[in-house]
Amino acid sequence: MPEQCKDKVREAFESRMEDIRKMYEAGYWIGDEDIDEGMKEELPGLADYGLCIDYVENGTFEDQEKGYYRYQLSYGGPTEEFRMYENGDIEFWYLDWFDGASTDVTGEDADIIEEIIKMSGITEREESSEKDFSEMVAQAVIDYHMKKDTNEE
Repeated sequence: MPEQCKDKVREAFESRMEDIRKMYEAGYWIGDEDIDEGMKEELPGLADYGLCIDYVENGTFEDQEKGYYRYQLSYGGPTEEFRMYENGDIEFWYLDWFDGASTDVTGEDADIIEEIIKMSGITEREESSEKDFSEMVAQAVIDYHMKKDTNEE
């Protein structure tokens, strides 16, 4: 019997979080020149690590009762995504052709994913729509540096 998503979800989560933690801890948001060349070859940077961050309205999918913010990393076979709900719960989902499984994201990992989602600005928009992920991260980095430069003056 082929492996099901429930058998793969934890390993997929750990693999994705390992990459995300490396980039996050190194401050590797977009093309940072101070980043080790080996890391640049291994990972693209958070701005290019994922497809989109958007809001999925409740009722979008059959039997879906709650809306959530989605940080989608891949799509198709398989789909991998983080879901952050209004109550702050975060899950990692692994979905593949009529099958799916999730695992809770907690602790520092949840803090990192929440910051990435919030950094996109999607949680502050009244009307959420899918935006190009690299555009959102780039704008967040620019805003961060502008605020930092203003505070230093």
